Amino acid sequence: MAGLYYDISKNLEQPTIFLSNRGSKSYKHTDSLGHFYSYYSLDQEKPGSSKYGTVLIDGLTWQKSEKTNPQIIADQLTNNLQENLELIRSIRGVPAIVVVTEQYVIFTRCHVVVKPLHYVYEPEQGTFAVSSSTQDLQNVHGNFCHVMSDKIYVYNKNTKYIDVYPYHNWNLKQNIDSWDDVFDKWQHVMHMCRRTDNLYMISSGTESGLMCGETLKNNNINVCHMLMHQNEDHKILNERFKLHKSRLHIVKHNSNLIDSAENRSLDIWANHVDGDNANPNIYKQVYDTVIKPKKFAVVMQGIGGDAPFADHGIRGFRTRKWSQFGGVFPTNLEEQFPWYFPWKSAHTEPDVHWGMYGVNTQSPFMDLDLMQAFMRVTRKLKNANYKNWETLRLDKLGYPYSLTKAGIWIDKEIIQIKG
Repeated sequence: MAGLYYDISKNLEQPTIFLSNRGSKSYKHTDSLGHFYSYYSLDQEKPGSSKYGTVLIDGLTWQKSEKTNPQIIADQLTNNLQENLELIRSIRGVPAIVVVTEQYVIFTRCHVVVKPLHYVYEPEQGTFAVSSSTQDLQNVHGNFCHVMSDKIYVYNKNTKYIDVYPYHNWNLKQNIDSWDDVFDKWQHVMHMCRRTDNLYMISSGTESGLMCGETLKNNNINVCHMLMHQNEDHKILNERFKLHKSRLHIVKHNSNLIDSAENRSLDIWANHVDGDNANPNIYKQVYDTVIKPKKFAVVMQGIGGDAPFADHGIRGFRTRKWSQFGGVFPTNLEEQFPWYFPWKSAHTEPDVHWGMYGVNTQSPFMDLDLMQAFMRVTRKLKNANYKNWETLRLDKLGYPYSLTKAGIWIDKEIIQIKG
């Protein structure tokens, strides 16, 4: 797995690299700015350097442009921190970026959330490192923290402190009476995520369905049958399995939590993979049985749909205790924003767990442009139906879905949502 690594230490030994199955090279650069270790796959650019700093990028989009070229970005750096922050905010399509200047290390997961980023920060020991691979940090330092996708982190080499800046300036005016921009942003982010070695987790939910439905015509896309919720719609799952039959990988989970009833029509059972009921064994099971043998580079995940697009609520009914308005979007979003967004808390756990195996995650529903387009849509359209834009898109794709699996961990006996 190609990646990037930066460490403030002067005597760091070469860290472990999880090699891409397409091949990779390593690039080492040492000067007054510090120690750089950048791993890049053969189809990517080398880091860019100028008199003001060095730019490390991991996960360049497969739509290469001047804006995502490390050298061109490096040439635009100045000696002014605020100007460099604005430069980073203006970049699109760079999943993970680290900019190192004489005084600062600026790092963020940037815009399209398809590349995790992690860091180690121990100011008392003067330790700081950032990497897109948790293996690097775990092997060298024994710990790491997760970089949130909506923040820009700035490490000051002189003071040894980290300041955090907002990545996105949100426009919360709900005055766009159309889903067109949302659909455009969604198709764009899926195009940015699409690769031939992606593994899609399939369930009966709308997010899983929307990802798999968008890529159904791509014969190189593979899907993984892994049931994650007790309230899956078995009929919908079976319909989806038929569509993906030739590219379906079955994972059987051997945990003692499995319901072993012989009449169960599905092949596996597993706890939800995040939150209080997280079960790390699920990740290992999928890695050992599917990802490692097939050499998949990326796991696609539908995390992020319930929080921004439904507030974990359905027509006023709160499916999670932290839901602020039960899915009924208010007239003034500024009074509620930001509510429990998907880059918080448990939603970072899959990145960390998969990262321990050197596997990248892609979370298209956490894309900031997609969220911004959604925020601008009128509350009338938002409240017209549960996850209205997702179901409309599924209708257009002709991909099977139902709304009986609404929200996460909601008992179907409590509420049934009809289309």
